[in-house]
Amino acid sequence: MIIPHRVLSLAPLAPLLTAVAAADVLDVRGPAPDYDQIQAAVQAAADGDVIRVWPGSYEIFQVNGKALSIAAVIGGSVQISGAYRVMNLGADQSVSIYGLQSTGNESEGALVVGCDGAVRFQDSQFVGQYGLQGSIPEPPGYGNGWAAVRVLDSSDVSFAGCTLQAGSGASIGCEDTDYYVGDGASALSAVDSTVALFESNLSGGHGGGSYDTTDTYGGAGGHGMYTLDSTVYIAGTLLAGGAGGNGGDGDFPFYYGGDGGPGGDAIHAVASVVRTLDELLTPGSGGFGGGMGGPGHPGQSVRLIGGATWDALTGDARHLTAPALVTEADPLAFTVRGEVGDLVFAMAATDARQLFDARLHGPLMVGTSFALPRFVVGTIDASGSVVYAKHAPYQMPFETTTWHVQAYARSTGGELFLTGPAVVTVLDSSF
Repeated sequence: MIIPHRVLSLAPLAPLLTAVAAADVLDVRGPAPDYDQIQAAVQAAADGDVIRVWPGSYEIFQVNGKALSIAAVIGGSVQISGAYRVMNLGADQSVSIYGLQSTGNESEGALVVGCDGAVRFQDSQFVGQYGLQGSIPEPPGYGNGWAAVRVLDSSDVSFAGCTLQAGSGASIGCEDTDYYVGDGASALSAVDSTVALFESNLSGGHGGGSYDTTDTYGGAGGHGMYTLDSTVYIAGTLLAGGAGGNGGDGDFPFYYGGDGGPGGDAIHAVASVVRTLDELLTPGSGGFGGGMGGPGHPGQSVRLIGGATWDALTGDARHLTAPALVTEADPLAFTVRGEVGDLVFAMAATDARQLFDARLHGPLMVGTSFALPRFVVGTIDASGSVVYAKHAPYQMPFETTTWHVQAYARSTGGELFLTGPAVVTVLDSSF
């Protein structure tokens, strides 16, 4: 079925698109490769450059103190084996990453640390390593799973349309009494940071189980999100705690049996500020007890510790989708989904900052002020969406334009709701 949509001009964006300095495009593999690995392209790139990654499997990479856009080409998967890192961005630098799929190798899927500038993840997937069985000489935590993403000491990180799956803890089998059961990890761990989640799915890892052993208890399920001394905004996102592992059977009456592991919380907040809108929170179930062992306690939807606060905002999330890479003169469309009757506006800026505004039910993710140039996109009809479409503007030879876009909707009741952000790079046809 063809869904009708509104088609409007991109002319109001033209002054913004011409304000950005020239940037190079570096191809990793593809028909005209500059480099074979992402890390080599990152090392060669200058601030503001674009790294275009073609389908394939790649080694880990690290962006250290450099402003870049890294985007996978649509039409195939880009797989990263291990944890890639973004670190040490200055306040005037930003990194955007689109379409990468990373799987931890005895690690998380990605790590963000020490960034004062904005870090934007779009349509990316992160999987933490599952726990490894460790023998008794190993520390008890050896069998724990790894987080999908860890964010440390970073002031502006966002995820839009992303999937974060934490690693589960290691289980032990029949008579494996020389091994530890592992705990599941949290999908996202944020410490001393400001993080926003839009239209994403976060799942904590399951606790490892103990099967037909002595009195070994089940591992704890991981949290959908763990926060410490952080500020978090969540919209239109599913967060699920992992299930606790089963306790050992115990071979009663020789052994009592092990208790089931506790389920993980959807949100586990310590000394943090949490705001949610239109979220779905699913706590993890407790594991079954073995023998005479008791069941594990289920997790909680939101667990607040150490003065943490939770503000559950009312209303429905609005959603923005846009391409990450587009060539001049090619079709370019932004799609906004929301409630029928919403009047939709859009904003664009050459920088990105995160500033929560209660009037808008969310954080402003573009620029630093709501007094930005903005234009009318249209009204959402019975299809539930409105599309703003035209051909991408022409670029100067060998130049690119990267800009941050966000929309907001005025409901029929007069309330304002921000969408999540999108980062769009328009390429000169020479690239």
